[in-house]
Amino acid sequence: MRKLLLIAVTLLSTTLAYAQPGNDECTGAIVLDDLANWCSVPDAFTSINSTISPEDSPGCFPNNQDANDVWFTFTATASELTISMIGDVALNSGGTLEDPEFALYEGDCGMLGDPIACASDNFGVDEVTVFLPGLNPGQTNFLRASARFGQTGTFQLCLNNYNAVPEPDGDCPTAVILCDKSPFSVGFLSGVGDIPNEIGAVSCNGPSCPFDESSSTWYKWTCAESGPLAFTL
Repeated sequence: MRKLLLIAVTLLSTTLAYAQPGNDECTGAIVLDDLANWCSVPDAFTSINSTISPEDSPGCFPNNQDANDVWFTFTATASELTISMIGDVALNSGGTLEDPEFALYEGDCGMLGDPIACASDNFGVDEVTVFLPGLNPGQTNFLRASARFGQTGTFQLCLNNYNAVPEPDGDCPTAVILCDKSPFSVGFLSGVGDIPNEIGAVSCNGPSCPFDESSSTWYKWTCAESGPLAFTL
């Protein structure tokens, strides 16, 4: 009886360990909802027993190789994105996968079109990273994770979705739009822009205020709700 029970448990464990991933196709993509400088733990995801998706092979994937893949999805919250897929990297391993590659799409499953970013490890470092500016906040994106030579294994993902530090603008009509309350730094200001003095009759709460615009930059934002406003310079 004990031997039969041991065999049954062993077979069940083997089946679970090598089952087809639930995110094998786009429609089952794993939702990533923490995009602020986030990394999964090593070995968090697997492509073992994944299949080849019906979508066209991305341009950066070798066209003479199978690409068993798994899928992830997220909604962009900011304009800049960095993605890293980390496999069997020496001394800092993110998993067992070698020669990883991925493609990033906008849209919906079945209507993805061409990827907006693509990376393939053709140097054998077992890690790929992409920096992508100009993302559309609120847009659904799909990440297709694979590896060269039809390889499968476990891997780690890292994402950081953020708004770029805005460049200073010296004129009110073209003021920099602030999209969130994240702090940022301005290294140097010079000049007054194309419009030399936009401050008008600003009072400095003193008897005299010979105030001319100098080394200035302008910012604007839309408040999400009514109420007090405070900011720190």
